[in-house]
Amino acid sequence: MKALDFILRGFLFLVFFSTGLGHFLETDFYLAMMPPYIPFHLPIVLFTGFCECMMAIFIIIPETKKYAARVMILFLLAYLPAVLHMMTNMDLFPEVSRQLLMFSLPAHLLMIVMSWYLSGLHSPMYFLLKVVDPEELDPENQPPRDEDEDQVA
Repeated sequence: MKALDFILRGFLFLVFFSTGLGHFLETDFYLAMMPPYIPFHLPIVLFTGFCECMMAIFIIIPETKKYAARVMILFLLAYLPAVLHMMTNMDLFPEVSRQLLMFSLPAHLLMIVMSWYLSGLHSPMYFLLKVVDPEELDPENQPPRDEDEDQVA
């Protein structure tokens, strides 16, 4: 699992850091992504670019990966309106192929799943089982602890 953890953290670092820098280098493109009902386009684009770069840095640090992944989940969920705006207004983005725009929502959802895995949170199915089967609350039935917590001494 350490290899998968390393690969996911590296992938999310590359995606978040490159898109974070893109907010500063290609600001007009990111401004066009903003749905019209959201105010303060430029400050939000610059702030989210900074946040993406910071999340990218914190995801590669083992001690902060869980917290960075949890923030990434919230960020990716908050970013969904921009993704949907791009997909429903493809004519605003002639430089981006239709196939890439159609791929953006599944890729976005996949990054949420990756972040959830790295966050150390239980899967949604775990919470469903807790409601359905109270025996799941017994300590011996709990999922294994994250390896990073065991190494802190």
